Amino acid sequence: MKNLTIAILARNEEANLRALLPTLKFATEILVIDDTSTDKTYAVAKKYGAKCSIHSLKGNFAQARNFALKESRNDWVLFLDADEKIDSTFINWIEKVTPTSDITAYRFGRQDWFWGKPLFHGEVGKALVTRLVRKGEGKYLRPVHETWETIGKIANAPVSITHYPHPTINEFLEHINFYSSLNANYWHSQKKAIGPLAIFFYPLGKFIWLYFIRLGIFDGECGFVYAFMMSFHSFLSRAKLYILNRQ
Repeated sequence: MKNLTIAILARNEEANLRALLPTLKFATEILVIDDTSTDKTYAVAKKYGAKCSIHSLKGNFAQARNFALKESRNDWVLFLDADEKIDSTFINWIEKVTPTSDITAYRFGRQDWFWGKPLFHGEVGKALVTRLVRKGEGKYLRPVHETWETIGKIANAPVSITHYPHPTINEFLEHINFYSSLNANYWHSQKKAIGPLAIFFYPLGKFIWLYFIRLGIFDGECGFVYAFMMSFHSFLSRAKLYILNRQ
């Protein structure tokens, strides 16, 4: 793929960008969408030759991704998060791949690491993310956990992205609080109903599903913490929706 833009949505990500941006020199354009950061995100992006646009996320990741597509000067755009990495195998593949005319996007496996260990099961064990997309052939939907809508074909890539989220429990909790609010607001806009029993039993069911059915138990203490935190995320999302529906 000769002409490629790599787009990164970032807010207060100066440390992660210092590690990520030097590895992306193979791209013809690097685009950082800065969600009104208060640290040196903008300066770090410019230092490494990225085109940086300040654009408020406003709680809508799909809108921000679609904005990045409009800003891109190339037809193909690879979206990466600041806390993700790609290896030489990934780079070799993307430099050589020649998409057929019917392919409008590629989805990738994503390997999450937590507390220095890879997670093979539970919530993220078989995660797939659609990140390489053809400009003008679709759009992202949903403000959070966004999906790519297209009438074309989404192909599975033979390479994967490595993800290093939640370096501390405090940051994990901050992310859960943020994303649960986005979830609740989206569900509220879709007029989703919620009862008090669902607030408690759905998260319990999710923990059982992730830890036992999806075998998070085999990821050791990391698997337990991850399953618990994601069930807590489910609880907060539904509790916030319940409150919104009664205001």
